[in-house]
Amino acid sequence: MLARWLSALVGIPLFVALCVGPRAGWQWAVLLGAAVALWEVAGTLRRSGRPVSPAVAALGLAGPSLPLAGHLDGEPVALAAAALWALAALVGEVARAERTGDMRAAERVGNGLLCAGYVGLFLFVSHLRDGVEPMRAGLLPAMDQGAALLLTVALAVWATDSLALFCGRAFGRRKLAPRLSPNKTVEGGLGGLVGAVAVGAGAGHLLLASVGSGLAIGAIAGVLGQMGDLWKSAIKREAGVKDFGAIIPGHGGVLDRFDSLLFVATAIVALEWLGVGLTPGG
Repeated sequence: MLARWLSALVGIPLFVALCVGPRAGWQWAVLLGAAVALWEVAGTLRRSGRPVSPAVAALGLAGPSLPLAGHLDGEPVALAAAALWALAALVGEVARAERTGDMRAAERVGNGLLCAGYVGLFLFVSHLRDGVEPMRAGLLPAMDQGAALLLTVALAVWATDSLALFCGRAFGRRKLAPRLSPNKTVEGGLGGLVGAVAVGAGAGHLLLASVGSGLAIGAIAGVLGQMGDLWKSAIKREAGVKDFGAIIPGHGGVLDRFDSLLFVATAIVALEWLGVGLTPGG
């Protein structure tokens, strides 16, 4: 428990500094986190006896690389490079199967795509920081909309995790998903949802000048944040491991800490792209 608190003492201020700092700094940090996450999930699958194509898995880094390429108007070039990389990876698997006699090419590619798809969700975490319009009101008037949205989402996700843990320990009776995560309870899940909505509303008011936006973000975080955690648990159960890694003392690996944020960010950014804006004027 002490390791968890010490990690939070260092990690939270660093996370907030990246949130409110330059967009490029956040995007580089997300890309680095995605690279570590890719190493974690691919290594977990391999250690459990599942073959993984490293070249196919590496495609997962194409997504979180795109925002950085966008600064140079290079997104079409980046997408073309990813397509050519995918073709080369498949050709390489054909050659490997012929050379080694290992006929698990499809399994290697499939597991590689699992890694790539999971880690590719970091693209949406990166895009949360895209706003450039200054806030019209709020706790920090100089903060742009992207930083305000990112902090609101992060606070709602943290509230989900913390309140679910607290309510589960204090009031938990009925198991939520005993095969995937035996310690999770229905009461804990409901507590996490209520906490996310409450914190989302408060953060929305202070940071986005919109309680409605905060409520919507909190509801998404309260539901999909917990689904992201269960998805992580499903992979770990299948692989027979407790954590993806140990890079964050007391928490495990990058995916152990940011699994919920991946699902929540994906939903919120996808809604933004579809025109369902969750920020004032969005």
